[in-house]
Amino acid sequence: MSTPHVRSKPRLSPTVVSVIGGAIGVLLLVIGLVTLARTGVPTESFSEPVTTVGPFERTPLMGIIEIIIGVLTVSAAATADRSSLTGLGLVSLVFGLVWMIEPGAFSGLLGVGRETAVLYLVIAVVCLVAGLLGGVWRRERIVEY
Repeated sequence: MSTPHVRSKPRLSPTVVSVIGGAIGVLLLVIGLVTLARTGVPTESFSEPVTTVGPFERTPLMGIIEIIIGVLTVSAAATADRSSLTGLGLVSLVFGLVWMIEPGAFSGLLGVGRETAVLYLVIAVVCLVAGLLGGVWRRERIVEY
């Protein structure tokens, strides 16, 4: 009979990914749903009317976009999927950078400006850190024979 070999293996806890992704997803869902609650579901134009949700101006189209991104982010959080959260962080980074460079370019269609650029840049950083670093490391004891 062989002697058991005991080793420790780092194991990733999905808690941080779930909490961060869930919080961001809920935030985007609230903004998107409040936007549609105030503007109504578009039947003729996706760019009118424009409403304000907190510091953010929004059109119905931006509300729909944020609902979709919110659902994807909550899904990544529910499954603690680090790669999905990283991908959402990269997409948010692109949108945040474009809206920061050209804040007025999409204001007519989406109702976005610099405040939305800042929001999406913050979301990008948080998602990328959580997705790439992945949360809390714990040691798992493994006994092999």
